[in-house]
Amino acid sequence: MLPLYLYRNGRSLCQKKLKITSLILRVDGGYLSADTLEYAVKHNHQIITTVPYNWVQELKKFSPLLLEWKEYEKDTKLCDLGWGKPLSKTLTPFRIILVEKKQDAPRIKKRKKILRYALVTNISFLKEAEALYEFYHQRQTIENFFKEAKNPFHAGKMPSQLFRGNQAYLSLVTIAYNSFQIFKKNICQQDSKELLLKRLQIV
Repeated sequence: MLPLYLYRNGRSLCQKKLKITSLILRVDGGYLSADTLEYAVKHNHQIITTVPYNWVQELKKFSPLLLEWKEYEKDTKLCDLGWGKPLSKTLTPFRIILVEKKQDAPRIKKRKKILRYALVTNISFLKEAEALYEFYHQRQTIENFFKEAKNPFHAGKMPSQLFRGNQAYLSLVTIAYNSFQIFKKNICQQDSKELLLKRLQIV
């Protein structure tokens, strides 16, 4: 899953290097627009993104009482609207899945905050609404990777202009990071403070 700007600015180069004719775009809702959706269709790409709940044009055809919600998890419900227009300016129909999720509210408030949005997609290899929901939210794992790469691994500031030099640097940083995590989980969490200090003095 490459950043969306690479598809627009270097689409032919990316596809030539990857040797494929179509791509899967799993993008954040910030990229949402009718142009982006139509762009994906025009270039034979499959896309999945999110739309604010009140933007979904297809909802105008349904009464709130007619929506058939299906429980996915304890605090998450899904409603498959089928294929329709997600935005007023889109020409191509897309599959629309409404999501209603309860989130933990601040301690001051007793009620949980309800988050509502819609998944919009033309992906053909996943049929179930639950599978599409899970597929889209896999993108959250890459955000954790970026966060780790920038903070403990300092991947944003490489010390060398040579590829092999940076490779060696990242290898050493990875070993140091993993060693610290093993020490923290396997030693610090199992021993009392007194026993831990004694061990450190012995070493």
